[in-house]
Amino acid sequence: MKILSVGYYDDYARFFKFIKNDLQKNDNSIEFKYINIYMSGFLYWLVKEFEFTNLISYAAWFKVFLYKKKYKNKIKDNIYRDINLDSIIKFDKILNNLDDGAIKLLKLQACAYIDIIENIFTTFRPDLLILSDDSRLVIEIIDSVAKKNNVKTYYFEQGPFGTTILDKKGVNANASIRDIVLNNNYNDFEKKLKKINQFFIRAKDFKYKRNPFYRGIDYILKYIFLVPIDLKQYKIKTSNNIYEKLKQTKKLNSNIFNKDNNILLVLQVPFDVNLIYHSPFFDSHYDIVNSVYKALPNGYNLIIREHPLYKAKYEKSLYQLIEKNDNIYIDINSNLNKTIEKSSLVIVNNSTVGIESIAKFKNTVVLGNSYYDKDEICFKLKDKSKLDKLILRALTENVNKMLIVDYLYKLCFESLIEGHFRDKNLLAAKNIVKLLRDKDDI
Repeated sequence: MKILSVGYYDDYARFFKFIKNDLQKNDNSIEFKYINIYMSGFLYWLVKEFEFTNLISYAAWFKVFLYKKKYKNKIKDNIYRDINLDSIIKFDKILNNLDDGAIKLLKLQACAYIDIIENIFTTFRPDLLILSDDSRLVIEIIDSVAKKNNVKTYYFEQGPFGTTILDKKGVNANASIRDIVLNNNYNDFEKKLKKINQFFIRAKDFKYKRNPFYRGIDYILKYIFLVPIDLKQYKIKTSNNIYEKLKQTKKLNSNIFNKDNNILLVLQVPFDVNLIYHSPFFDSHYDIVNSVYKALPNGYNLIIREHPLYKAKYEKSLYQLIEKNDNIYIDINSNLNKTIEKSSLVIVNNSTVGIESIAKFKNTVVLGNSYYDKDEICFKLKDKSKLDKLILRALTENVNKMLIVDYLYKLCFESLIEGHFRDKNLLAAKNIVKLLRDKDDI
């Protein structure tokens, strides 16, 4: 049995190293090959396992240097070894708003990736593939080559409620749970609800304390421009000046918070796969906030909740919109769970907060595509021009609690894996090994 896996940083390397060791502990015939995308993962594996793993991003960068003329000729056709280059670079192109010169460099890097990955599949011949995510450049190329070679594939991603997702179909809006059929069976409602609540309040493991050396190397290399084109991340422009003013004038206070006419809009990471691939109606958070505000019913306030790591880091136009309108506020310090409970309605694009809101039986409007966007348990936007009508419907109709409980039960106990990849004791890794053995995949 030959297993190929791919990850990003040192925390991913730690997780997959554990899987490798656990697999080989009882079966020496298992071969495990790991591909790193970032230097931190490569160094972690080298230090902890004394093993030179494949640092594919830098290997491809070097290959572009050696075969630049060859690749330049190939990208003119936009197809390389049966892979459409425009399609494969779409995520990185939009993520970093690349100009024509950078797009050419990205296509050259993609060609090198394709050559390296084709060679791995020819020489290593994996029986099983575990991919971290399903949308990044390297991941999409490996996925394409795996499909061409009929290799069984699992997609790995962190899940909600301190869990892990390992899915044969994909992650985020591509996950299999999106296709389940819900049952309106009230006979076991209380039993399921009790078990779900116990799952939510279960004791969770402490997080592993990462050594800053590893991830620090990634930042240093990026700072001194020693990274391939696909590892160069977009720069977030902060809006500190206007934000400091808003913190004083538009901060959510108790007088507003305790009223029953507040609609909560939850923002997420400014640029990620969920906004780029799974958001059919909106391509920016300003567009989301502006559209929701225009669709706001009379007499309601709009409460904006930023992602905790991106406060003051959204578009300046978004904060200007908040500044000039009296009934928009920023929820800066409140507990998210309390804000959800106090709100008349919760609106998300496709943030994981959406499933947390639904789990509280709070009416939730979902603007984008997600694994929880089923019509039976939320109010899914299907026509941007009818957002105002959808919000009004969500404010007046009741959710079907039985269907929500049925969905949560199937999500928690049939789709999610206990444990998180950043946990100290890596229960998720143990459970993944057990799952693979139970399904006779290894």
